[in-house]
Amino acid sequence: MRLLLLLLFLYSSVLTAQEIVYPADSLTTIAAIPRDAVKIPRGKASGPNARLQYAIYRNIRYPKSALTGGTSGKIIVYGVVESTGYFRIDSASLFQEQGLVVIVDTTAQLVIDDVSLGSVNEISVVKKKIKVDDFPKKWSVAQRDLVREALRISSELPNFKPATIDGRPVASRMELPVEFKNLGSRF
Repeated sequence: MRLLLLLLFLYSSVLTAQEIVYPADSLTTIAAIPRDAVKIPRGKASGPNARLQYAIYRNIRYPKSALTGGTSGKIIVYGVVESTGYFRIDSASLFQEQGLVVIVDTTAQLVIDDVSLGSVNEISVVKKKIKVDDFPKKWSVAQRDLVREALRISSELPNFKPATIDGRPVASRMELPVEFKNLGSRF
């Protein structure tokens, strides 16, 4: 009897476990927004990447707190494109451009690199409302607003074409970069 219950439990857990595939490029297609989901104006670049960028940047709203404070940054939203095409957000990381002067021999060069300022992992989306529970304490209000806006944009994207393996749609990991540039804040 115990063996039967154990087998039944194992079988049910296999059925309910979600399979997330980290696909190799040779086995899958790149997750992209379908042609009919986003209409690109005439004269603009087209293709899967252009549709994705246009879907992100046509609805973006630079937060007032970040605009007035001169805050900019790059947010990478991590998630999973489900086999249905829905983008489920897992976490987000904030990066900021920083410059470093490197002296080689007698010449000085300015090297610009992205530096991570931290991540948020406890994100919930309920009825198109974003709630983040674990902002790092060192982030300013403007940086928090930038991350909220990137999450809002990511949650409102149309469904993607899911990756496929042998013609079957599968879930796949995706990183979605959203960049905010404020020319008033260089470093």
